[in-house]
Amino acid sequence: MAAAIEIQLRTYLAALSPPLPCEARIYPQVLPSNPTYPAMTYERISALRYRSITGLSGYARPRLRYHCWSTSYDGAKALAHDLIGALDGFAGLVGNIKVGAVSTESETDLYDDDAEPGAVDGVHRVVVDFLVGHQEAL
Repeated sequence: MAAAIEIQLRTYLAALSPPLPCEARIYPQVLPSNPTYPAMTYERISALRYRSITGLSGYARPRLRYHCWSTSYDGAKALAHDLIGALDGFAGLVGNIKVGAVSTESETDLYDDDAEPGAVDGVHRVVVDFLVGHQEAL
């Protein structure tokens, strides 16, 4: 079974050269205790799968959400900017998954007085949603 697209994209983002400001600190869903900032978390929000008359077409378009965390507003914005630059408009192979198109769908600025347990007080976060059209194994 092929790894989920969000896992493949995490590997892709962690290997970028030059690296994202968070380097390889890209985690599924939750920051670790006492994280090093900047950091990023990601999650799948929805999973639209297209159908044809004969059933599933093998094409999916999930919405993936990335949280760009930093101790400064500028740091969170810079990480989100670099993330959008790396993913928006991307098409090609990610691991063994053929991506047809990635599009940025939303971007939201947030401030957390009380982020994750053990986190520093006052963490800035930019949340970016992408739609990722790709082939998937049937």
